[in-house]
Amino acid sequence: MALAAFLFFWFAVPLMLGGAGTPHNSQELPRHVFSNLSVVFAPWVGLLVLLGWVIVQIMKFLDRQLLDRQDGLSSIRDLSWEEFERLVGEAYRRQEYDVVHTGSPAGDGGVDLVLRRDGRTILVQCKHWKAWKVGVKEVRELLGVVTSEGAQSGILVTSGSFTAEAVDFASRNAITLVAGPELARMIHSVQTTGRTKDDGGIDLPASGTTVAPTCPDCGATMKRRTATHGKFAGQPFWGCSRFPACRGKRQA
Repeated sequence: MALAAFLFFWFAVPLMLGGAGTPHNSQELPRHVFSNLSVVFAPWVGLLVLLGWVIVQIMKFLDRQLLDRQDGLSSIRDLSWEEFERLVGEAYRRQEYDVVHTGSPAGDGGVDLVLRRDGRTILVQCKHWKAWKVGVKEVRELLGVVTSEGAQSGILVTSGSFTAEAVDFASRNAITLVAGPELARMIHSVQTTGRTKDDGGIDLPASGTTVAPTCPDCGATMKRRTATHGKFAGQPFWGCSRFPACRGKRQA
């Protein structure tokens, strides 16, 4: 992109304007001025695009480091709200989602992350609440945004927990709830460093053991099951924990 931007301003713009250099008359003056300016700024435009790419790569590197250094729920709860959103985004990115961050200090319109994969759009709201439970009000608000935006489902993630009313309402709608302990397990399942610290009462599996993946359809934690019929009868597979509301599957 940097090379294309440079070539466009160095060659294409002057060509379209009649070329750089000295104008032959006053009518050609504006075009030649813009042609000359285009040539002058071409290297800077290319460098600006390249700098933007470098900044994006640095941010991706920092997000990877942020996720890999988490060692349990306590470290997750110590993050700032911005780091928490970046952590959740990186966790889903490692599950092969395209992740777009939409949250900001000025407000996010009810959505912090937009996940896309296999033609599906999932809206994610992050609640970095440490000492109290997320209630049904927040679940209802996310469902409203999911409906208005035409998304397939929504995910509400918190470092705390949810009220019973919130859990009941989400189970009857296209909303997946990810509480602190489940989030810690999800983070562990996509880490490359294999951290296994049991933090905050979370029993994380030891290195080399099987970690439950997340559902490819809704993002919920999956459960290991055994097929009872069909050509795969008797064989294990991962099924969504929200079955029958969600029928996502993965090979075991």
